[in-house]
Amino acid sequence: MKYLTLLLAIAFSLVTNAQDTKEAFYFNLQKGELKNYFTSYFTTHKKGDKVEIYYSYNANSENYKTPVATGNIDFIGSFVYLHLDFKNEADKANIEQLLVKTQASISASIYKGLIFSLVQNAILITDVYGKKYFYKPQTISKIKSKADEDIIFQEMLDDIVFTAGEMKKEQTFPKITEGKLAGQDGFVAMQNSTLEDIRHFITYMQAHPKKYRGATWSNAEIYATWISSGAPTTTASLAEQLLLNFNNKAKFNTTINQVTKKGSTDIVAQLTSIAKGHIDKKEYQTAENCSKIILTLAEKYKIDNLKGSQQLLLGDIYQAQNEHNKALDNYKEAIKILKKTDNTSSLFLCYLNIGTSLNKTKKKKNYKAAIQYSRKATEILEPVSDSQQLKNILALVYRNYGDAYTNLKNTTMPLKYTNKD
Repeated sequence: MKYLTLLLAIAFSLVTNAQDTKEAFYFNLQKGELKNYFTSYFTTHKKGDKVEIYYSYNANSENYKTPVATGNIDFIGSFVYLHLDFKNEADKANIEQLLVKTQASISASIYKGLIFSLVQNAILITDVYGKKYFYKPQTISKIKSKADEDIIFQEMLDDIVFTAGEMKKEQTFPKITEGKLAGQDGFVAMQNSTLEDIRHFITYMQAHPKKYRGATWSNAEIYATWISSGAPTTTASLAEQLLLNFNNKAKFNTTINQVTKKGSTDIVAQLTSIAKGHIDKKEYQTAENCSKIILTLAEKYKIDNLKGSQQLLLGDIYQAQNEHNKALDNYKEAIKILKKTDNTSSLFLCYLNIGTSLNKTKKKKNYKAAIQYSRKATEILEPVSDSQQLKNILALVYRNYGDAYTNLKNTTMPLKYTNKD
């Protein structure tokens, strides 16, 4: 019953207002105080907020997983200070090798893309000369979209291509022995890189942050290391690749064929998370694409529960845009599939949402159909509505009854349902 309640509660939060979030952030320590960008650009802390202190991987690859100190935040003027309790006094001497981990409040207006995740882990990247930073922590307050990120990634790509060309004149790069680039000369592979490759590379860093965290890296150097390892991809990069290639049939098919049945679970979770983020921002096209990719995987591996839930989600996405005929088609397709499963919560939502969409078409013939579908929803939920939360959800069905009967000029039936507890 708790599972049913949870599913229903989640489903009714399809469109929500974006809110500030609390997320883990790492910052470099500097002589006892945090760098000024700690509070100035994108995070908010309160006096007394808890912190943990870690070594970066580079500073101590044997002891970077366990905090060496704990403490809390204090403010003195415009500076942030930490009151820390070290487990080992000797670690105090290594202050510039340490990272502080906090739970920072992040503004909802911040674009939480790949650059955000690098800054979140105190990872900075410079050009081949070590003079130019491609981004700094304060940069994320200026990034509003993937297109803004791509401007930075294009600069990184230009640096990689330039460096490979110069290095190729002076030395050789052993042939790559693994992955999709096996057999290629490393410098040639770097020169032939694309913007999409840069995103895959950064996504790989995002998926393995511990080995990069808290350090400043030479762009071409770490990219060359990634290339020489065969340019390994991650679940996240595959999901992003599927989205990028959604409208290119050949590339899309090539990418989706890389997804195994076992690996599809992680891909689905990644795409579901992406879809939710775009639904929250009312960016429905990307959310729709995510759902259609998941549906493709569900059909490929014959996962009926997943097929039904995605048809339901597509219906919800169309309903949120007032495309009620499209919504109805998807809800009805979902019902055909879900009837073969034990997923009564999704089936209930289909009946409920069909009633809602039929009422919103404002066609007399649809009001009677709305009553029929609302009755089916009631039959599923009413017998088990033993909690206040479920009763609140059931009230939405009664509202559909009320709207339909009111539009049919019949006020008797709505009264019956609005008097329900």
